[in-house]
Amino acid sequence: MSAIAILGATGTIGSSLARRLVRDGQSVLLVGRNAEKLRLLSLELAQPFARVDPSSSQQLEESLGEAGESSGGFHAFVNCIGSLLLKPAHLTTDEDFRQVVETNLFTAFATLRVGSKMLRERGGAIVLFASAAAEIGIQNHEAIAAAKAGVIGLARSAAATYAPQNIRVNVVSPGLIRTELTRPIWDNPAIATASAKLHALGRLGEPDKVASLVSWLLDSENDWITGQVIGIDGGLGHVLARRWDLRWAHTVVSKSLLRRGSQQGPSPTTHGLPAWFAPSLWRGWRGVWCLNFGHHWWLAEYWFSAGCFISWNYGLRDRLGTVRYQLGSPLFSESLRGWPYGRSRGSSLSLINAVSIGVWPAWLR
Repeated sequence: MSAIAILGATGTIGSSLARRLVRDGQSVLLVGRNAEKLRLLSLELAQPFARVDPSSSQQLEESLGEAGESSGGFHAFVNCIGSLLLKPAHLTTDEDFRQVVETNLFTAFATLRVGSKMLRERGGAIVLFASAAAEIGIQNHEAIAAAKAGVIGLARSAAATYAPQNIRVNVVSPGLIRTELTRPIWDNPAIATASAKLHALGRLGEPDKVASLVSWLLDSENDWITGQVIGIDGGLGHVLARRWDLRWAHTVVSKSLLRRGSQQGPSPTTHGLPAWFAPSLWRGWRGVWCLNFGHHWWLAEYWFSAGCFISWNYGLRDRLGTVRYQLGSPLFSESLRGWPYGRSRGSSLSLINAVSIGVWPAWLR
């Protein structure tokens, strides 16, 4: 009985897919880097595994070739390998970019190259992973969007090339899925809520839903589908999210703000503080540090704050009745591992030298 090779089998989506396929009576080969995780998953599913460095196409081809001979060959290949880098281009180093391309695009190409060779005689299916970020502009996704867009172009060209050999090549394009890779985002309730609002269906995706779609694409009954990019993203890639969803939230001071010269801003989180006591500390115009006590809430993708601002002014003296404008810093700190930056701009009416009140909308995307 031929098998399905799953690259990145120990990841959240890869392992979910492996469990689903085995449950449906399929044979799988678990492929990955981490020998211990592979061994444990292999024991759980009673399926063979191969420890391979996917960045070496030669090693990948040799290992899968040996495994294919012992298992009766393959009828499908799935590449679940991926990474996540949330940085704007000017903060992304050459090494950052190379690593993202190698992890996401090169492994997809290596999977395609090996898979197309092994499926030429009998035909079969190859499934690669892209991202909704490759189809719609999302802030601070330049590197990952470029790599995943490359996967889409790769798959469509390959679908045309190998269609005469009855090899189907398709792409699954997820939104934000609850995986270990994205845990820093969805593990924070406030950030998870904000992220869910970017999806038209208003919730994050689950790994088993993605596995279900991949399993469907691999099914021989669906053998008239090739060259397709299928989004499983709650509408993120193509559907406008609802705009007017009023929610209350609170802010607390981010630890990164304590660093000297920090340019970070408030990190919205829910810590059970009463609405009138929601402190935030941020640096504004001309180095003015502001401590804010007041109401904070979400309105669509905007963050609003209204309350009392206590400012420590460096060389800046406010006068009664003066209206000043301050440019805010990024809303989310580096401690949140690169969550997309936003910018705020607002006005406050100075009552005395150190205290002012105002409203500050902040653009999250």
